[in-house]
Amino acid sequence: MKGLRTLYKDSKKNSLYGMKAKRQFHILLMAFALFIGMGALCYAADTVIGKTTGIVMMATAPAAVLKKSNKEIIADKKAKLQKNFANVMKSLDENGQAMLEAIIAEIDELYTLVNDEGLPDIIEALQTKLTELEGKLPKDEEAAAAEEELKKLKQAVADLKLGKFGNAQKSFKEQFKDFLGSAEFKDAVKSKKEQVFTIKAVATITTANASASAPHALSFEIVPGIQEKPFEDNVVLAALSKGGTSSATIIWINRKDKDGGAAFISEGGLKPLKDWTYEEENSKAKKVAVSTKVSTEMLNDFEFMESEIRMLLERDLLKVVDEKLLSGAGGVEPDGILSGAAAYVGTGLDETITRPTNADAIRAGMLQMRLLNYKPDVVFMNPTDTAALDLLKTADGHYIKVEIDAIMQHIKVIETTEVTAGSFLLMDTQKWTVKILEDLEVKFGWENDDFRKNLVTVIAEMRLHSYQYSVDAGAVLYDEFATVKTALAVPEPEPPASGSSSS
Repeated sequence: MKGLRTLYKDSKKNSLYGMKAKRQFHILLMAFALFIGMGALCYAADTVIGKTTGIVMMATAPAAVLKKSNKEIIADKKAKLQKNFANVMKSLDENGQAMLEAIIAEIDELYTLVNDEGLPDIIEALQTKLTELEGKLPKDEEAAAAEEELKKLKQAVADLKLGKFGNAQKSFKEQFKDFLGSAEFKDAVKSKKEQVFTIKAVATITTANASASAPHALSFEIVPGIQEKPFEDNVVLAALSKGGTSSATIIWINRKDKDGGAAFISEGGLKPLKDWTYEEENSKAKKVAVSTKVSTEMLNDFEFMESEIRMLLERDLLKVVDEKLLSGAGGVEPDGILSGAAAYVGTGLDETITRPTNADAIRAGMLQMRLLNYKPDVVFMNPTDTAALDLLKTADGHYIKVEIDAIMQHIKVIETTEVTAGSFLLMDTQKWTVKILEDLEVKFGWENDDFRKNLVTVIAEMRLHSYQYSVDAGAVLYDEFATVKTALAVPEPEPPASGSSSS
């Protein structure tokens, strides 16, 4: 059980761990209240035993119920030991101080690595060694002896860290070092005789011994992160005009069907009339969501799993938002930008451009929108078509990228595979609005018999509006390059009629 302070801090987290901590925190508070209540009842009894029992229960309630966790107790002990070390450092020479600092680092790492179950025995052994050290702190003239004692203590701490408590077998390097220093080896060198050094083994060991049953016993490197195929960036939502709202329904009034208007008149002339109508429109918030189920074992055994789930669900949800902002069919989905987009209907550039390019088609679309008083600022294109723009050449093979950029300098080109190759989407993005009703949120919880199965349901959801005023229909243009270029091209001269003769 964690300490009260740790549980309270963890209970604020919106996660499985937060829910567990909150339950444990409430249990501790209830137990504390129960101890105090029972103590008060006993104290209220009109007997000496009752009063004594009540006082004892109320006095021991904090220690019995609100006690610190094992890790918190150990952390306090570590801090106290390290403080003691700081006090005795002054009595060591430079070598002794360096060695003592190394031991402190070893102890600090050891406290971090050990598990709850092994803490008591390891801490007891450490405290014994540290007590011995404090009793052997040298004076200046005893610095050399102190250094040897510190070396032994450092080795003892290292043995504890490796799980060795004085009875471990010698390593290969230690065995080999002893062999080289043995009298047998020295005699063999002098007499030029062969000497065999044997390490205990029952068979020849090759990499196959490890790769079959314990592949990670061999040297290996772990690549950080998790690898996956690349995915398309979300660019549509980022390009649109955005805001927030607290309303599930947004209502606006369009002024339309204007007729008549001001005019200059003669003296005594009749003033002209002007009239118009009002029309109400609205947007209903749309919800997008995704969920998954995960076992508590998976969440507990893999520290990265919670952040992994959050990241994947959020990414999947935002990808769908980006797709449906373009292609939504209405109903439970938003009305997609493409569904209400206007086509190219013609401008004064029609039949005036020799060998029109895709850049000419975009520029003609911009002109159509400007004539309707809109200001196009973004064109969405398939990567195939943006590449074709980059590779445009003159008849003699010279690239004209600089000239193309000059033609399209007033708009931003955004690549997306959501737009079909051969088509382009031109927008005045200030005339399409996205308002967020409920920010993207990831929630953890249970449903049905999940609790009995140690399963957790994770939900990511978001509510938003996506709309355009119907009077601004001309602010979006979607068409095929080929269609617009056909309208722009100078007509081919008609061939002479067959059988005609010159005079």
